[in-house]
Amino acid sequence: MPDGATGQLEPERRVLVALQVVAVLSAVPIVLLGTPATPLYLFGIAAVLALIVAHALFATRHLIRRWWSYVAGAAAVASVLVAVQAAQVEVIDIRWWVATIPATASLSFALFSVSPLPRRASRGVLASGAVSVLAVISLMPLALAALTGISAVEAFVRGAGDLGVFADPWSWAFVVGLGGIAAGLALFGRLANRRAVLGAMVLGTDVAAILIASTAVVTLACLPVLPLPARLAIVLGSAAAVAAAMRWLPSVRDARSGIRTALQLGIHFAIGVGIIVSWRDAQVAPLVGIAVVAALALAGGTVSASIRFLHVGAGFAYALICIAQALALTELGSIAVLCLTTTVGLLGAIAVTFLRRVGARSWYAVLTVTTVPFAAGIVQVIFERSGWTALSTALMFALALSLLLTRRPGLNIILRTLAAGMLVPTIAVVVVCLGAQLLAVSGSPVTLPIIAAIVALVLPSTTLIRDALRQNGLRADAATAARLAIEASALLTGAIATGLALARDAAGLGTTFLVLVLLGVGAAASALFAHRRYGWWVAGAAITGALWCIWAMNSVDLLEAYLLPPALAATVVAAILTARGYRARGLFATGLAIAVLPSLGLLSLGRTDASTAADVPWRALALLAAGAALLALGAWLGRFPRMQILVLPTFVAAGLAAVVGPVQGVRIGVGADLAFAPGGLHGAGLFFACFGLAASAAIVMALAARGIRSTASDRARRSRWLYAPAVFALAAGTWSAIERDWGSIWLMWTLMVGILVLLVVAAIRAQRTTLPPVWFLFAIAFVTAVVAWSPRDLRVEWFSLPLGGFLLVAGIAGMRQAKVGESDTRSLSNWPMNHRSSWAWLAPGLVTMMSASIVSTFTDPLTWRAILVMVLALAAIMVGAGRKLAAPFLLGMLVLPIENVFVFAVQIGRGVESMPWWITLAVIGAVLLIIAVTYERRTGQADTVAARVRDLR
Repeated sequence: MPDGATGQLEPERRVLVALQVVAVLSAVPIVLLGTPATPLYLFGIAAVLALIVAHALFATRHLIRRWWSYVAGAAAVASVLVAVQAAQVEVIDIRWWVATIPATASLSFALFSVSPLPRRASRGVLASGAVSVLAVISLMPLALAALTGISAVEAFVRGAGDLGVFADPWSWAFVVGLGGIAAGLALFGRLANRRAVLGAMVLGTDVAAILIASTAVVTLACLPVLPLPARLAIVLGSAAAVAAAMRWLPSVRDARSGIRTALQLGIHFAIGVGIIVSWRDAQVAPLVGIAVVAALALAGGTVSASIRFLHVGAGFAYALICIAQALALTELGSIAVLCLTTTVGLLGAIAVTFLRRVGARSWYAVLTVTTVPFAAGIVQVIFERSGWTALSTALMFALALSLLLTRRPGLNIILRTLAAGMLVPTIAVVVVCLGAQLLAVSGSPVTLPIIAAIVALVLPSTTLIRDALRQNGLRADAATAARLAIEASALLTGAIATGLALARDAAGLGTTFLVLVLLGVGAAASALFAHRRYGWWVAGAAITGALWCIWAMNSVDLLEAYLLPPALAATVVAAILTARGYRARGLFATGLAIAVLPSLGLLSLGRTDASTAADVPWRALALLAAGAALLALGAWLGRFPRMQILVLPTFVAAGLAAVVGPVQGVRIGVGADLAFAPGGLHGAGLFFACFGLAASAAIVMALAARGIRSTASDRARRSRWLYAPAVFALAAGTWSAIERDWGSIWLMWTLMVGILVLLVVAAIRAQRTTLPPVWFLFAIAFVTAVVAWSPRDLRVEWFSLPLGGFLLVAGIAGMRQAKVGESDTRSLSNWPMNHRSSWAWLAPGLVTMMSASIVSTFTDPLTWRAILVMVLALAAIMVGAGRKLAAPFLLGMLVLPIENVFVFAVQIGRGVESMPWWITLAVIGAVLLIIAVTYERRTGQADTVAARVRDLR
C-alpha cells in the first residue's frame, strides 16, 4: 500500500490492533477457567495458544511489535506445556507433573528462543516472554526444595536421626524438575551464544542454571530417597568436583565473574548442606568430616587468597569437632574428650607454627580456633582437675613457648607478648592438675608452694630471659614486652596462689605462710638482682602476710601485733632511703600513720573488750609513750640536714598519738574502762586520773606543736592554732570526770580558772604570742564552766563572774594596747587587738558577767542576786560615765530596768526581801542623781542628751 494511503488509514489500523489485543486477551479466561482437564479439551487449548502464537508473529509486521513478540514467546511455551499435559493426563501420575512440566517449559524456552522468526519479530523480547512462563512454572519445584531444606535444618537442630529411604518414586519428581530446568537453561546458553541479540540473557540464564542445579543437588541430599552415604557422596562429591574444575580446568577457571560467583555459592552451599545432613547419623559424621575438610580445602582454592584463611579456620574447626565426636563415641568421659580435642588442636597449631608455607592469615585462623577448646578446658579446671587437663595445658605451654621463640613471618609483638604472658599461668595449671591426679588427698598443701616456688624463680630471671631473647634475634621492644608480660603473669599467678591458699580449707595457714615466704624471697631477689623496685613492695607485703599467718596460727588477736611490724618497717626503710638522698617522706608518714591511727581508732570507736577495758589502760599509756618517743626522734632527726624533711611528719604523728590521752580520759570518766580499780574511781581521784592523762597528752601536743613551728614556714610559725589541740585535749579529757562531789566540782572550777588565766595571758601578749585565740580559750572555759555547774551544787555566779571578769580583763588589756597597735586588721581571731570601740573591748565581759544572774533572777529569785545585778549595773554606769565609755554606760542603763522588771515580776517578798531591795533602789537612785548633777555641772546645758551619748566611745 502506498505511504499516503497508509497514513490515511492509520486510525483504522489502530482500531484493528486494539481489536486483535482484545481477542487475544479474551482467550485467557477460556484457558484458565475452562472445563475439567481432558485430553481433547487440553489439545484444543494448545491449538488456541498455537493460533495466538501465529497471529502474534504475523502481527509484529504492524504496530506494537515488541508486545506481540512477548505474547508470541509466552504463548509458544504455554502451548507446548498444555499439549504435553494433554498427552500425559491419563498416562502419568499427576505427582510427576512437577518434573515433566518444568522440564518441558525449560526445553521449549531454549528451542523456541533460537528458532527462525519473522524479520519484524524481536527475538530478545520473545525470549523474555518465554522465560517469564518458565519462571512461573519453576516456582513450584523451588518452593518444594525450600520446604525440604527447612525440614532438614529443623531436624539438624532437633538432633533427629536419619529417616531411612523413602520407597515412593515420586519423591524424585521435583528434583528431576529442577534438573530439567537447569538443563534447559544451560541448553539455551549454548544455543544463544550463536545469536548476538540474546547475548545479554546468556549470563543470567547460565547463573540461574548453576544455582538451580546446585539447589537440585542439595535437595537430593536432604531427601531420603537414597541411602545416607550415597546422598553425602553426591553432594560432597559434586562440590569437590566443581571446585577442582574451577581450579584446574581453564574453561571453568576463566569463566565470567558472575558464573564463577554462582559456582562458588553452589560449592559452599553444597558443603554446608552436606555437613547438616551428615549429622543425621552421629557415627557417620566423623568419617564424613574427612570429605568435608577435603571439599573445604578445594573450595578455598576457588576464592581470593585474601579470604582463603576463612576456609582454613573453618576446616580446622570442623576437623576438631569431628575428632571430638569420634572420641565421644568411645567410653571416654567429657573431660577427656575435651582435653584430647584441645591436645589435637594444639598439636596442629604447633605444627602450623613451624610450617613456613602456611600463610600468616591461615596461621592466625588456626590459632584462633585452637583457643576455643583451650578456653573451655581452662574453665573446666575451675570445677574439676585431672591428668587430662594437665596434658592439654602442657601442650598450651609448648605452643606459647614456640610462639615466644620462633621468628615466623607474621608473628607480631602483640601475639608474642600474649604468648609470653601465658607461660607461667599454664605451668601453674599443669602443677595443680597433676597434683589432683597423683595425690589421693587435696593437693593444695603441695601444689600451691610449688607454684609459689616457680613464681619466685621466674621473677628474678626475667632479665636473663630478655637477654636470651635478644640473642635469639628478637628486637629490643619485643624482648622487653615479653619480659614485662612474664613478670606481670608471674605476679598474677602468685596472687592467685595466695588467694587459693587463704580460701581453701585444705591448704590452711601453714601452706599460706610457706607460699608467702617463697613469694617474698622471689620478690626480694628480683629487687636485688633484676633491679625491680616494685619487688621490695611485693616482698614487704608477702613477708607481712607470712608474719600474720604466724600470729593467726598462735591465736594472736591483738591489732598492734599485725600492724606495727609493717608500719615500723616502712618507717625504717623510709628513713634509710632519706638518709641516702631519696625522697621518702610519704612512705615515712604513711608508716607512722599506720602505727598510730588504727590503735587510736580502736580505742575511740571500738567496743569494750579485754584489750580496751583493762585495769591498766596499757594501749593509751603505750600511745602516750610512743608520742614522747616520737618527740625525741623528731628532735634527733632535726640535727641532720638530710633528715629534716622527716621532722614534720614525726611531730605530727606524736601529736596524733597524744590524742589517746583525752580519749582514754573520756572512757575512764564514762565508766567504759575499769580505771585502775575493781570498783572504779570517784570524786577527786577520778578527776586526777582523767586530768593526768589529758595533761600528759597536752604536754606532748604542745611539744609537738613547738617542734612543728621549728620546721614550718614563716606563715605557719605565726599561726595561733598550733597549740589549740593541746588546750582542747587538756579540757576535753577532763570533762567526763565531773560528778556530784565537791572535790570534783571545785577541781573542775579550778581548771576553768586556769584556762581563763591563760586567756588573759593570750590577750596581754596578743601581738607576740602563738597561744590560741582568746575566743577559742573562752569557749573551752565556758564549756568547762557548764560541766562544773552541771551538778547544780554551785550557784551560777561562781562561773559567770569569773568568766565575765577574766573576759573583761582581757578586753581592758586590749584597750590599753590600742594605741600601740600597728595593724588595722580586725577579726575574731585577733581580739581584743586592733579594735577601736568599748563595745568590742568591754561588752563581751559585761554581758557574760550579768546575763546569767539576770536570767537566774527570774528562775531562782534571791535578794543578794538582785542586789548584785543592780550593783554591777551601777558600777558599769559609773565607769562608763567617768571614762566616757559607751558600752558599760549603756549596758548598765539597760540592765537596771530589766532587773527591776524581773524582780517585780517574781513578786517581792516571795524570793526577794522588800526592805533590802527598796534600800538598794534608793541608794542606786541617789547615786545616779549625784552622777547626773555632777555631769550636768561639768558640761553645762549646751549639749543635748543624744550629743552627750555620741561623745562616749
